[in-house]
Amino acid sequence: MATRRITRSVAALEELYNENEEDSVTENDTDTDDAVDAEEESSHDSETDAEEEAESEGEPLSGEEKAAAPRGAPPRKRGRPSYLHAKSGHKWNLSAPESRGRRSQSQQSFAPSTKGNATRVKTPLEAWSVLFTDEILDIIVKHTNEQVEREITVMRQNNVRLDTSVHKIIDKVELKATFGLLYYAGVHKLSKCKTINWWGIHSMPLFKATMSRNRFTFILQSLRFDDKDTRAERKATDRFTHIREIWEIFIKNCMDNYEPGTNTTIDEQLLSFRGRCSFKMYIPSKPDKYGLKIISLNDASTHYMINAIPYCGTVTDRLEGEPIPTYYVRKLSEPLYNTERNITCDNWFTSLSLVEMMKKEHNLSLIGTIKKNKREIPAQFKSLSKDTPNIRFCYLEKKTLLSYNPKKKKIVLVLSSIHQTGKIDERSGKPEMIEFYNKTKGGTDCYDFKCHQYTTARKTSRWPVRSFYGMLDQAGVNSFILYNLNQFNAPLKRLDYLRELALQLVKPTLIKRLATPTLRIGLRNTIEEFLDSRELPEEMDIRDEFVDNRLPKQKRCNLCPSSLDRKTYYKCLRCHKAMCKEHVAKLCCECGNTM
Repeated sequence: MATRRITRSVAALEELYNENEEDSVTENDTDTDDAVDAEEESSHDSETDAEEEAESEGEPLSGEEKAAAPRGAPPRKRGRPSYLHAKSGHKWNLSAPESRGRRSQSQQSFAPSTKGNATRVKTPLEAWSVLFTDEILDIIVKHTNEQVEREITVMRQNNVRLDTSVHKIIDKVELKATFGLLYYAGVHKLSKCKTINWWGIHSMPLFKATMSRNRFTFILQSLRFDDKDTRAERKATDRFTHIREIWEIFIKNCMDNYEPGTNTTIDEQLLSFRGRCSFKMYIPSKPDKYGLKIISLNDASTHYMINAIPYCGTVTDRLEGEPIPTYYVRKLSEPLYNTERNITCDNWFTSLSLVEMMKKEHNLSLIGTIKKNKREIPAQFKSLSKDTPNIRFCYLEKKTLLSYNPKKKKIVLVLSSIHQTGKIDERSGKPEMIEFYNKTKGGTDCYDFKCHQYTTARKTSRWPVRSFYGMLDQAGVNSFILYNLNQFNAPLKRLDYLRELALQLVKPTLIKRLATPTLRIGLRNTIEEFLDSRELPEEMDIRDEFVDNRLPKQKRCNLCPSSLDRKTYYKCLRCHKAMCKEHVAKLCCECGNTM
């Protein structure tokens, strides 16, 4: 029997982001001129000037050119239908095709929603766990413990003293607690601070309550994600092999638990990194400049990361003669094949052949800015003159090419297969293609901004660890979207969500540590402040303890000064310390429960 899916609206989801997030992101997305500047700066090839056949004076203006033509310009004579010829041999029609009652955009519409295991999540930890499954955690625990054993062996050979509370193997509970502390530090903007400040006298108590500083740093130093013995063989064919196994599982989980909306975005995400790496990139248009590039497919409305491919240099599995940008668009859009969705991308990806291939073979529309050095672009659309209108359209087999001149000596070319005819927005006076592009192009940039805002990334010289920090940030944003899309969950703002996620990851370790009989009383009290009495196991609740608290023989009271030398037969049922009658709380059961 099918179950009805309950999904919160995208508008309600956007309200849960912080106001400062929205202001910072939308500043770069609302202004068309700024968007144009960013696209032109990201161009990887120099522009080439091409001279084509000029239009004859007898060719008429299209309807769009008449509306955009400057006032006072002499009317052109009527004649046969006009065309523009490109250097590649393509023949662009200046007259818009007949609409025949069809809309200029795709009529199919999709609402973003959860699917699979994500439809049943009720807590932030459950939402995070559908992405970071036990399969991923088991792989990390296995290879991290292999590294721990290697380090212990080296320390013994060098006669270095081992601390049994620090130099020991790790389990999933402690691994989750480590991730929880990273999220907690990200919430409070402490990721760039030294760990000595996390455990200092002015630090937050959760760090001391969870584990010692030496244990935390030892775990981060020992993190491994693959088998070191077989790495050299795998590295010959895959540069990303250090973390490839858990990355593929994580991306599959992201795709299996989310149903994207109508519009998606393909763009680049840069993980800041300045260490040694053979595929480290320099992108001056990004805030971090240097780092690891990830090409990502995101939902344009919720910014959820649907699919992603790390850029590792040479691509070996692309088709013969296939351009690298086309390869990335084809691979990333595989979850969307034959769904009539739209993809928005920048001028590094867009080409006429890509637009035709995505529409004919995979039933996907595509819109994006395109470089002026493409052979398929008519020469007349690459130049400006006094009589040239600011907005010009031409058409080719259900594809529309726009030449837009937003300011002096600047031309923006946009190619679209979702817009069948060129139209001008009556309210803004800009082409509808520009308005649509600006609305849908920011999916990946907004996602990258959210990952940076509360990042878990710490300074490291190992690129696999930096990639893993990026996965934690991506899981934090994606799981937040999954949690809030379920309408039966109480809505949480992202800051509150990450804080609650960190506490839920840490609490099993707090409960486990509280069972240690030799734990200091001050640390025990700190731990109890983070736990509710209902979260404690029954065997740790002293109210259910019926064992006699008499000692087999007298001991000195641990709470009295040693000079008094007070002996007692009684102990505390929780910490097992000897206590005299002076330190026994004289309360009945009802008063004790109330306290």
